[in-house]
Amino acid sequence: MEPKQASEKSIDSKQIVGIVTDNDMTLHKCKSDHVERPQRLTSIVEHLKKTDLLTKCVFIDKLTEVDDAHIKTIHSQNYIDYVREICEEYDEEKDLTPKDTYYNKSTDMAARKALGGAKLLVDKVISGEWNSGYGVLRPPGHHAAIDGKVNGFCIFSTVALTALYAKKKYGLKRILIFDWDVHHGDSTQKFLYENSEILFISLHRFDGGKFYPGPSGSVHNIGKGKGAGFNLNIPWESDGDELQPLAGNPEYIYAFERIAYPIIKSFAPELIFVSAGFDSGRGDPLGSLDVTQDGYAYMLKRLQTVQSKIVMCLEGGYNLNTISVASEACVRVLLGEELPLACSETGLTLDELKNTVAPNKAAVDVVAKACNVFDKYWGEQLRAKELNEFHLLALSNSKNKCALCTGNILTNRITEDKFFKKLNPFEHQFYESFKKQEGELYTQHESIKEWLSPYLGTEKIEGVEFIVLQNLVGKLNNASVLKIKVYPSMETDELSAVLVGKGEGFL
Repeated sequence: MEPKQASEKSIDSKQIVGIVTDNDMTLHKCKSDHVERPQRLTSIVEHLKKTDLLTKCVFIDKLTEVDDAHIKTIHSQNYIDYVREICEEYDEEKDLTPKDTYYNKSTDMAARKALGGAKLLVDKVISGEWNSGYGVLRPPGHHAAIDGKVNGFCIFSTVALTALYAKKKYGLKRILIFDWDVHHGDSTQKFLYENSEILFISLHRFDGGKFYPGPSGSVHNIGKGKGAGFNLNIPWESDGDELQPLAGNPEYIYAFERIAYPIIKSFAPELIFVSAGFDSGRGDPLGSLDVTQDGYAYMLKRLQTVQSKIVMCLEGGYNLNTISVASEACVRVLLGEELPLACSETGLTLDELKNTVAPNKAAVDVVAKACNVFDKYWGEQLRAKELNEFHLLALSNSKNKCALCTGNILTNRITEDKFFKKLNPFEHQFYESFKKQEGELYTQHESIKEWLSPYLGTEKIEGVEFIVLQNLVGKLNNASVLKIKVYPSMETDELSAVLVGKGEGFL
């Protein structure tokens, strides 16, 4: 998720964006190491300061705890009392075993402040004082109280509760909750399953129900009663093969344009919530997906074309660099910056990201299945001629021998003999050092030379300079192209590797 170097883009000074947080929420912390840690909040805020974005926003860093009456918008008094009691009775000396969903004496306070932050965002945006806002809030909420207990790192169902608050206080009839967290928002679904005035759309990893939180994220969980057709799940599937393609920018953009956007546009929400879980991002230790800042920016920018009143609330995301850069991208979009953003990884415009999208076969299959399930409720919207044309364009991109199945034809190209990768200065220096077999980079990394494709120099194509490598699989049948990212784990002396793409032939 490292941003490329780019000049600062112009920001629309008319867009008033609020960012809310509170350091008191960092007091909710685990006695032992845990991925849902206070640094998630502080790293985002520090990054936004470093990039000078906070000065362009209205920044509020002190929030108010909500009372029981507000929490009862969704949760029962028994549940509210249960959360209060387990926090009050917490004894650090007796807390000997790590918990999936931990708590301490400050957890109830922190969760109430998170609810207060989300509530403040709604009040400011609906009143027109702010155009949009981002809540850097924790603990997260979209798994809370599934079985009447704190669950999935979550305490209260923040976004679902706040959406119902907005609906009741401001008389809204059409609210969208768009959830791009890698995990299905089972709590959001549970509390809104019969509601036809709140459209819930979730894109998440599913793996046949084996990925957390399990079968709740099935495409067939469509809503109930009046809410039928207003609970839409788009689940990324895996057959258990560790080399199965995982979803990244191409898959998210394809699914968004082919199925989510036409439904959202027809629904015409008066307010949009984004459950902004960045654990679907590249390098996340739990997600193993590959969305980058460009993918999040793309979806958010497209949501803006439907409704500018947007309230973002942080959900998951456990790689501190990933969540910081992704948050930067989202704030830039809220401020009106056009793509490519100053922090863009690819340097592609909105239209380029859409028109060069090349989804993998797994994503095409999942979207086709979802279209079939959703057809009963949104058939007219999903059968539009331009959507079929976009689908055919995406298939053509994926079949094109000049486009990797999991890549982008403007940044990666492949022929029978050569692999072209858009030139990055550091990579260029790296390959040149190996060609000459000298220099610091060669000395440091000589042990991996047997794993590298032969370097053939550089070539310029249509004004773009590429590093050229020998295509070692070009003449092999049933060959695969793999892309592996290596990144620091939570332990400073270890590295973790995640497979982020596979092309097994072409579609």
